[in-house]
Amino acid sequence: MRRFMLGAIVCCLVTATAAGDIIWLQNGKKYEGKVTRKGGTVVIEMRFGTIEVRETDVLRIVKAEITTKPKTSDAPKYGPEQRPFDASKAVIPESVVFYFMRKIAASQTGLGESEDRHQVRRWRDAAHDRVRKVAGQWLGPKEFTSRRETFDRILKEAVEIMRQRYRIRGTSRADLLKKESLTLSAVVKMKSAAMHWPDPLLKKFLTGVAHYEGRAWPHALRAFEECVKQAPLVPAFHQGHGLALLKLNRTEEALPSFIKALQLAPDSKDALQLLRDGMKAVPGTRTHSPEFEQAKEMVSEYKSSRKSSSPYGYKGVRWILPGKYSKARDNTLPVPEYHRLVFHQGVGVAIGKHALLVDTKTVANAAAIIVEIDGKYVTGKYKKSVLYWRGKGDPPVSLVTVSDYSFSPVSVDVDAKFSPKAAMTAHAMNFWAEMGDEIHVTRGPLKGYKKDITQIDPVKIRPGDSTAPVLTADKRLVGFRAAKTDVREVEGGPDKLWTLAQLERMIDRGVRIKPATMFWVTKRTIVVKPAKGNLFKVHGVFCETLNVPGADVKKPRR
Repeated sequence: MRRFMLGAIVCCLVTATAAGDIIWLQNGKKYEGKVTRKGGTVVIEMRFGTIEVRETDVLRIVKAEITTKPKTSDAPKYGPEQRPFDASKAVIPESVVFYFMRKIAASQTGLGESEDRHQVRRWRDAAHDRVRKVAGQWLGPKEFTSRRETFDRILKEAVEIMRQRYRIRGTSRADLLKKESLTLSAVVKMKSAAMHWPDPLLKKFLTGVAHYEGRAWPHALRAFEECVKQAPLVPAFHQGHGLALLKLNRTEEALPSFIKALQLAPDSKDALQLLRDGMKAVPGTRTHSPEFEQAKEMVSEYKSSRKSSSPYGYKGVRWILPGKYSKARDNTLPVPEYHRLVFHQGVGVAIGKHALLVDTKTVANAAAIIVEIDGKYVTGKYKKSVLYWRGKGDPPVSLVTVSDYSFSPVSVDVDAKFSPKAAMTAHAMNFWAEMGDEIHVTRGPLKGYKKDITQIDPVKIRPGDSTAPVLTADKRLVGFRAAKTDVREVEGGPDKLWTLAQLERMIDRGVRIKPATMFWVTKRTIVVKPAKGNLFKVHGVFCETLNVPGADVKKPRR
């Protein structure tokens, strides 16, 4: 009996000591053992030996818990609308900061919190340094600038090769072979230049363009497909996808891509001409397909123009990228004036027939604003709302107008009185798109309400969420939960609610907004359609340049 009890005790001790800390590295590797820190390194004592890794290579450390049954309450709780965020796939440090903030907020036992708080401090420092992940490495502004300079240098060599090619005027066999050789050399240089672009998304796009210029249509198609999958809000990605399909004689498949490009850039002559040319390439037997009918309906809203230049041809493609400097002349690559694209998002609430209120940081200074309505992408316009804001600094929410759709606005009454313990819901989205694009709903009763003093403690939003509208069960607007997107603040910011009284002038302006009737660049007549619902996902596309502090900034020459 004593032997049995002694054996059981030994087994328990072995089981307890075998449960070590779990260490996740940036490259995806996982180790289990006892963790100690030694200067800038992390020492991992494992069962079969000890290893040391640099602290910067560690993604997170999960502290061991000696228990007979795992406690499920220690894990972060995700609502039915949200998928767990994989911090190892983050490309900006802010997302990692809020990942660990949410872990700390969800923990009920305090186990592992010290390590999570250490990670929050570490990634706050990374956010301050403005590092971004590129091919598994975290690079700062200096590395981004260096890679951009290498891109410019190699692309300049490609342009010079193409100039040599155009100087050959002869038509002999030797001249034609020389032209072909120079073209291939230029394409190789373009591919090399694209591989040096610092941002992975734009690198993939530029690689696709290089394949397109080199007439490697299948390779170009695969590159553009990956871009569309990763960032469907960029019209140039759909443009390249459609052009590659046209070159492969898959004309009917190209139409949806051109339709998406025109939806995302409805006032672009190039996007309109792309769709018109795509329709011409469809065989007559396929002109009754749903895609063709949709394209025909979209084109009918535009007035025909006598002078219509094709956005692609021997002079190169005019790529519909956000920002300026998107033209690619003489079979070369487009040169964006920025390093990378950033995507912010928030929940917009309809307060007028054509007006939404949405988180200011989601839309202010955005290169493009996209609203998801009935499964379609619709462009919106930012209305500078500082004139209608009585507080200090920028307003927490701003007006976004949509002319193509009419909304069913929520009930907005600045003088409304809400009954105690009334059911409330806060509708929030991750501010950074890479953390997920689902709407997260939090429910709770109203604890107390006055026009300027509000407490709705149970209706909270998560660290990393943008400003969220708070509604009653009968769709009455109560106010807005303040965004929690400041990495320097505990949990991203205080639990604050902006009341309707503070936003009264802005709300009044939104109710009175009238829609535009025409897009003047493309002469498009706007046909207003009713929209279902009164809460919508709003996306802002931003152009980010990571300049070295104190360095002179030069725009690319065209």
